[in-house]
Amino acid sequence: PLIKSFLEQSQDQMLALLEDIVYNGQMERIFNEEQSANDYALYLYSSIQGLRMTGILNANEEDLRKLVDTILKVIH
Repeated sequence: PLIKSFLEQSQDQMLALLEDIVYNGQMERIFNEEQSANDYALYLYSSIQGLRMTGILNANEEDLRKLVDTILKVIH
């Protein structure tokens, strides 16, 4: 229970940070407003988690850069 609580708190903090970044980016017209900042924050959080795993399994830097570009295209 202690570890789960820590992980949930960490996730909540990261989601709040990402939501703030996306919201500010939307206000500055850097990111699109097709979805809410909250929706994009969850998308980015999940993408980062997947990217971390992909980075462990695939050391090809070009592949990882392309993946990051694809992730960012969604919110741009």
